[in-house]
Amino acid sequence: MLSRIAESLFWIGRYLERTEDTARLLKVHLRLLIEDPLADEGQASAALLSVMGIPVEDADTSDVMRLLCLDPTSTSSIISSIDAAHEAAHRARETVPDDQWEILNRWWRATRAGSLEKGRPTDVMTGITNRCAMISGMMHSQLLRDEGWWFLIMGRNLERVDMTARVIRLAALRPSPTSWSDALSSCAGQHAYIRSRGAASTDLDIARFLLLDESFPRSLLFSLDAVAHALDTIDRSDPVRGHVSEATRLVGQTRSRLLYRAPEATMEDLPARMAALGTTCAEVSACVQERFFEGTSATRWTGDHL
Repeated sequence: MLSRIAESLFWIGRYLERTEDTARLLKVHLRLLIEDPLADEGQASAALLSVMGIPVEDADTSDVMRLLCLDPTSTSSIISSIDAAHEAAHRARETVPDDQWEILNRWWRATRAGSLEKGRPTDVMTGITNRCAMISGMMHSQLLRDEGWWFLIMGRNLERVDMTARVIRLAALRPSPTSWSDALSSCAGQHAYIRSRGAASTDLDIARFLLLDESFPRSLLFSLDAVAHALDTIDRSDPVRGHVSEATRLVGQTRSRLLYRAPEATMEDLPARMAALGTTCAEVSACVQERFFEGTSATRWTGDHL
C-alpha cells in the first residue's frame, strides 16, 4: 500500500476519534455546570483545558468552547480536527468509500459555514458524536480489511488511549464527588459499567474499569490491545521477522505496566501516570510515522495541521 494512503487512513482514524471524544468531554463539562450549582466554573474550565494541553490560569466556559470547539487555529479544537480529517480523506480519496466522503465533505462545509455555533451547545455536541459514529460505522461496514484498514484501526485506538488517559487524569485532578461518574459519561461507559459491575460503585471501581476492563472498547487495556494487534497484523507482511518494532515495544511495555500494577496502587500518582501515557502515545505515533510514512513528520497536539 502507498504510504500516502496508509498515513491518511491512520490520521482519519485519529482525528475522527479526537473529534468524538472532545465533544463528549465538552458535553459532560456543560452538563456539570448546569446540574451542580456548587461547581466552580473557572476551576473546572481550567482543569479541562489543562488536560487537553492548553494550560491556563483563568478560564470560563466561553474559553473552553472557543479553544476546544470553535477555534480553527487550536489543534485541540473540534473544528480543526474536522478540517484535518477532511484533508486526510481528500488525500486518500480513492480509498475512502463514496458515502463516507460525501457525509464528511458536507459536514466540513457546514462547519465552515458556522454550524458549530448554531443551536444549544449540548445539542451540537450530541450531533457531533452521532456524526462521528455514522462515519465510523460506514467505514466499518465498507472498507476492505487490508493494510489500510489496520492503519485506520491503529490510529483510532491510539487516539482513544490518549483521550481516555486525559479523561482519567481530569477525574483524578478535579475535586468533585461526581468526577469519576463524569469520567464514565465522557467515555460513554455508564451502560457498560452498570451491566458489568452493577449500580453501586466507588471511585476505585470506576478507575479500574476505565483502565483495565478487557471487554469495554474504550478502556485503556482494550485500546492498547487493539493497537498491538494492528501493529502485529501489519508486521506480518514484513519479510524481516524475528524482531520487535519500537512501536510494538512501547505498546507492550505500557500494557504490562498497566496490567500488572498492584490493585491497591491503582490510584497512586494517577495524574502523572496518565500524562506519561499521553507522552507514550506521541512516541508510538512518531515511531509509526518514521517506519511507515517516510518523508513525513509526526502530527502533534500543537503545531501545524497535517
